[in-house]
Amino acid sequence: MNAKIDADILSQLIALEPIFHRFEHLPERSPRRADFVSMMAAGFFEIGASGRLYSRDFILEVLEERFTASAPPPDVWQTSEFRLLQISSDTWLLTYLLQ
Repeated sequence: MNAKIDADILSQLIALEPIFHRFEHLPERSPRRADFVSMMAAGFFEIGASGRLYSRDFILEVLEERFTASAPPPDVWQTSEFRLLQISSDTWLLTYLLQ
């Protein structure tokens, strides 16, 4: 893959992250559990700064709690150190720090 295409893909993926903190694509409503489910692969997980593995089910529960509140907390997270790895012809792995 050439560097120009990699840079374009990286730029597109960065614009989508963090997907669980911004919801411009949901005009006039708060996100629902079904929205989060549709954005996650069945085997989705995250690894926290502590090294703890967070399961898909745990993340869905936390997101559902956060966004059913009358006033969801503001997005205070900052992303940095993005890395892109092509793992098949049409699949990319984006990693980054979330602080």
